[in-house]
Amino acid sequence: MKTILNKLNFLHNIFQLFSCSFIFGYFLINFNNFHEKSENLVLILRIIQIEQILDILFNFFNRGGGIFTSMMQIIGRNFVALYIIDKFTDRFSLSLVIICWNLADIIRFLFYINKNKIITFIRYNAFKLLYPIGILGECLTIENVIQREEKIKHQFYRLLQLTLIIGMIYLYLYLLKKSNQVFKKELTNENKKRN
Repeated sequence: MKTILNKLNFLHNIFQLFSCSFIFGYFLINFNNFHEKSENLVLILRIIQIEQILDILFNFFNRGGGIFTSMMQIIGRNFVALYIIDKFTDRFSLSLVIICWNLADIIRFLFYINKNKIITFIRYNAFKLLYPIGILGECLTIENVIQREEKIKHQFYRLLQLTLIIGMIYLYLYLLKKSNQVFKKELTNENKKRN
């Protein structure tokens, strides 16, 4: 059973790495035709985010990673991708979301596939910049929706923004702690090799 899960996990990681790279490239190539292509971008982004629900299962059965943190991030992203982002989302906020989500995921899935020193270093440092900028993009996207929606729904969207910010702080602190553990372990291993 473990071997089958490992193979499925590997295929999932390859698929996600390819998908995130594709949408990132598609976004860059079509940046000048943004409004014509935004509907396609939103659809692809939604499909990729829905498929990432499998990450929760792989964390539970195979990776042994933080299931709660995976659920928080994936559920939050799916909510934003499915219910907030649409073809009317402004170029700037959607660009921040696409760039940050996909760069973070490209790095993450590369790390799951090959945990060498360079990818590990990038994985546990890139989030320091990508997470806050990604949340900014998500909050600006919600702000864009607030401008178009009825006043009665504004409180819900404000609460959503607050929830995303609190969730990001939790995930950010979790990854800072994890980053310190990883680098401390690497430093300890290097010191043992020298002695």
